[in-house]
Parts: sequence; C-alpha cells; structure tokens
Amino acid sequence: MFEIFCMGCDDVEDAGFEVDRPDGWGAGCYLMLFIKTPAYMTVGGVERVLPPNTFIVYNKRSYHKYRACGGVYINDWMEFDGPNNFMDDLSVRFDTPVTITGGREREISSLFRSVSDAFYSRGRMGAETCSLLIQAMLNTVSDLCPAEKKYGRYHDELLGLRREIYGSPGKEWRISDIADRFHLNRSYFQEIYKKTFGTPCGADIINSRVECAKGALLNTDKSMSEIAEISGYGSAVHFSRQFARAAGCSPTAFRKKYRTDI
Repeated sequence: MFEIFCMGCDDVEDAGFEVDRPDGWGAGCYLMLFIKTPAYMTVGGVERVLPPNTFIVYNKRSYHKYRACGGVYINDWMEFDGPNNFMDDLSVRFDTPVTITGGREREISSLFRSVSDAFYSRGRMGAETCSLLIQAMLNTVSDLCPAEKKYGRYHDELLGLRREIYGSPGKEWRISDIADRFHLNRSYFQEIYKKTFGTPCGADIINSRVECAKGALLNTDKSMSEIAEISGYGSAVHFSRQFARAAGCSPTAFRKKYRTDI
C-alpha cells in the first residue's frame, strides 16, 4: 500500500525556480512529478530540456536537479512511500523521465487531482483510495513506456554508449562506426539497441542534438550557424529542418516562444 506524506497539484513557480538535492527529498521518500511546462532536468549527469507533460518517479535518495525553462514552472508533485518492489512489474523506471502524449496527459493530470482530493479529504477510506489511484497512475504511465530489456552481455555497454551520445551531441556519430566498436554488424547492433531502449540509435543521436540546440537557443545569443555547429550539424539549413521535425517549430520560433528576455 502506498502512503502519501504531502503533495500538490498545478503548483506554479516563477522563472527562477530551481531544485538541486544531491541526496533526494528526505530519508525514505519517493518523489513523483508531472511537469506541465518546459523544464531543464539533469538525467544521467546530462542536463536536458524536457517538454511539457513529463512524468518521473525519483527513487529514494536519488539526485534531484530540475529547473524552470525560460518562464513559469508548473507541476503536480507527490512525496510518498510504497512497497520496495512496486516498480518491478512496470515499464517505467526510477529517475527516468517519460513524456506523456496523445491526450493521455489529461488522464494523468486527472488522476493526480483525484489522489489529491482523496488525500486532503481525510475520509475513512481516503488512504486506501489514494493507494489504488497511485497504482492506476503508474500502470497508465507504464503502458506508454517501452519495456526495458537486458540484451545479453551488451546491456551495460549500451547504457554507457547512450550516456555518451547525450553527453557529446556535437560528435560525428555514425551507426556503422558504433557497430564496429561493438564488433557487430550494423543491422544486429541496431536491433539490440532498439530492443534495449525502445528507440533506434539514430533517433537518440538526433534527440541529443535537438536537446543541445534547445539549451543554446534558450541560454545564449548564438546564431543559427553557431548552434548548428555545436549541435553536430554540418549546415544551418539541415539543422533547421531536423529541429523543426523534432520540435514542431523552427529554431527561431522556439527561441521566441520560450525565452522571456527577448
């Protein structure tokens, strides 16, 4: 059974909001967030720009580092405890952000509100109701996540590679070169990478570059050519096209929309 210590829904913070907790939020506590605005979050030692409707469950004593991204910060949050193995049968993983899309974000937000209503009503069956609703929310998010599978002896090496991809977006990544590094043919490497993470290696390379570009667009006055270069693109035209496909708008539009100082 889950036990809630405190929680909030649609809490609004200003553009200077930042959380940096090296040892997590209190002894024996998990932290669940549903972030409704763009935000910076450090994941695996790399700071990334996360889109609205990002869900995450932090493990006990895990490092929490996240902050507002150019404007107000809004989230639902819950400090709670639960069975030690409650994540074992889920596809969602501790300390791993999940973007909720396809209209399911309203479902998660509604479940958070229902948990909050039950928690603060202090009714006779409130604690049991909260526990059931939390499990329903975790199951819903889990359904949206690819199951993470260990793929033989390559699993740990693939994790290291993925951290390297997100840590060095400007590097000239080639799938054939990466496959050679693992002493695998290209098709088999791509198969085990996708089975491990639920996404192709090429998609992670593109995403790492787009995330790097987002950070530069929001935090620097660099030109599009300069941002293209540091993000691993050979030209500003190629960069703009790929950014627009991934982010849904041009780099210039993204900067105008999310920066508050211009």
